[in-house]
Amino acid sequence: MLIKGFLDGLKPDPILTVSEWADANRILDSQSASMPGRYRTSVTPFSKEIMDNLGEYSEVEEVIVMKGAQLGITENGLNWIGYTIDISPCPMLLVEPTKEVVELVSKTRIQPMLESTPALTKKVKPARSRDSGNTLTKKEFPGGILRLAGANSAAGLRNMPVKRLMLDEVDAYPVDLDSEGNPIDLAIKRTSTFARRKIFILSTPTTKGNSVIEPLFEATDKRYYFVPCPHCGGMQHLKWEQLRYEYNSKSRIAKNVFYECEHCLSPIAERHKSQMLAAGQWIATAPENENSRRVGYHLNSLYSPLGWLSWRSIAENWEESQGDVPKLKTFYNTVLGLTYEETGDKPEWKNLYERREDYPVNRIPVDDVAFLTAGVDIQKDRIELEIVGWCEGKTSYSIDYRVLTGFVAGDGSAQVWQKLAAVLNETWQKPNGVTLPIRLMCVDSGYSSTEVYSFCRNFPPSRVIPVKGKDNLNMITSSPKAVNVTRKNKAVDSVKVWMIGTNLLKSELYGWLRLAKEENGYCHFPQYDENYFKGLTAEELVITKDKKGRDKQEWVKKYRRNEPLDVRIYNRAAAHIVGIDTFTPAVWHQMRTGQVKKKIKIKKSTFL
Repeated sequence: MLIKGFLDGLKPDPILTVSEWADANRILDSQSASMPGRYRTSVTPFSKEIMDNLGEYSEVEEVIVMKGAQLGITENGLNWIGYTIDISPCPMLLVEPTKEVVELVSKTRIQPMLESTPALTKKVKPARSRDSGNTLTKKEFPGGILRLAGANSAAGLRNMPVKRLMLDEVDAYPVDLDSEGNPIDLAIKRTSTFARRKIFILSTPTTKGNSVIEPLFEATDKRYYFVPCPHCGGMQHLKWEQLRYEYNSKSRIAKNVFYECEHCLSPIAERHKSQMLAAGQWIATAPENENSRRVGYHLNSLYSPLGWLSWRSIAENWEESQGDVPKLKTFYNTVLGLTYEETGDKPEWKNLYERREDYPVNRIPVDDVAFLTAGVDIQKDRIELEIVGWCEGKTSYSIDYRVLTGFVAGDGSAQVWQKLAAVLNETWQKPNGVTLPIRLMCVDSGYSSTEVYSFCRNFPPSRVIPVKGKDNLNMITSSPKAVNVTRKNKAVDSVKVWMIGTNLLKSELYGWLRLAKEENGYCHFPQYDENYFKGLTAEELVITKDKKGRDKQEWVKKYRRNEPLDVRIYNRAAAHIVGIDTFTPAVWHQMRTGQVKKKIKIKKSTFL
């Protein structure tokens, strides 16, 4: 008996699963977690299988998760990192979309986990220690190292071989990285020398045909989390189509919200969700794609635990997104965990031409217009711009479309830029006598960027900003980035450039151009000529093939002059930056009646 006890004592402790390690060791800090304290897999039971397939002794090599928001899946990845540091050390790489996101995740998620979890605190030295091996992009621990890299940095993705790889929010990665290829492929190559590698790929999806996570998920066995009906016991995975509710459009409140069982049609109250999740199980719905080394999971936000995102909030989000393409896309992506299919069929330009109205060009025809914007497109020998008036509900009036002739660069170019500056000094009077200036001008910096930056820096950013279209940006605008303004190859100043999600806004605009006159978002036009409307509808969304033969959506020019479309997109971005997507009825009233006043300062300038 004594010998047996001695021999048993020599046996190594069994390796825990990731979920077991998390339940035994992980402490959630109050700064980064909505439920601080000891981590409990039981709060999100659907996480257990996902995490355990990332563990040392699971035969699964690649775990793919296509998901909605507020489900704790990213937390599963952090648990995996903690598990690796504590009991299964090896080289590991975490890839985020950009370097900026890397720094944010390192500061607000990784470092707090290391400091709040005792099992990890003793393995990774404090970041404040000299030569601790603990920096924003590197966490050293006995037997291994965690590297953090942005998908926009080729150097970070080819730095070292790794056994474990986490690719977070892959739909936000660049398609091609410094002409070296897809960042996902570059990162996965780092794992090729390890026989028992692990790869965790997770993301909320974006648009149909451009999403990375969707085709990855579709190639797996497509597992969904089936839960039992508390009334009949029938197993089903939660679908948006089964949610029932009553909605009051005036109060914007949903009530009597329940889920209708697809088997017995009984109403399931949300209070049953916890017991349903606890009794749930992952079921593969595409067994023909079964692969013991690769598994795929889909999860929408209807599964969000009690106290996180409620069914009532989801219903209200859906109703508020109707008629608003950016909001609707966000709902599909972050709540349903599905791609959004953009509609890019060209509206008929003749229909738009025939519905022109008889209000004068360069005049505001109605008192409902609350503010004006200007969108500017730069060409070699001219500047084209449109001035647009915006009303509550995103209804718009085109006030004027102008072409300012003159070469934008080189000798004599100052004159055309002075013409553009003069537009900012103009004002327009509404029928009620209220006078409006241009609230914000967006100038495209895709062509002759040095001249554009030099022009924009003469004005406060509250009045004029340079913008640049980005096809795969899945939001109206991203945070502005500083770029240098050069003169004679020397940096003389800096200006912040705003990135614009052009594909998203084109889809929204085409939807607005099909609306009836009484609907929010309707676009009013004066007596412009045919070329304006041909240019406004110059592009069409078509299905093309990428380098790997996969389908992708792409906007293609069908008419040679697309400047009217471009400047209208810049106007929409300007309206968003001004605040059109967040104004309350009270703010709209103040702006319509001229109660919101703002001093406008223009620097003295030579304009290049």
